Amino acid sequence: MKKNKQSVPLQLIYTVFVEEPNDFYFHPRGVLFVDKEHNHTLFCSDVDYNFLLRAIRKFPYKELELGVEFNGHQFELKNITAEMTSKYGDAPKAMKEILKDLYQTSPRQYSFLRKVFEQDSAVSHFTP
Repeated sequence: MKKNKQSVPLQLIYTVFVEEPNDFYFHPRGVLFVDKEHNHTLFCSDVDYNFLLRAIRKFPYKELELGVEFNGHQFELKNITAEMTSKYGDAPKAMKEILKDLYQTSPRQYSFLRKVFEQDSAVSHFTP
């Protein structure tokens, strides 16, 4: 029997921060969900998707949490798992609520999430 992807609990939740070359500030550029089977789902702008994914795949999460330099940019993952799972649980259906929470805390900084709610693109992660 094939396991339903929708039932695999979330294990890690990160915000992906990037510092541009010659800049002094990290800016949120993505939100990364990793389930207990190590599958990941990345929410970011379409333009940033491959850029962020290359860095995420190249380094272990623990290294990214400490910060790494890659292609002239600084990358850092901020682990928000405990905070978000205490509010919303670890079921995959919590992803949309977590994204909404992040967006509402700072719509300007998390503007790349706007499309998730306008186009309802997150629904595809919850439907069989």
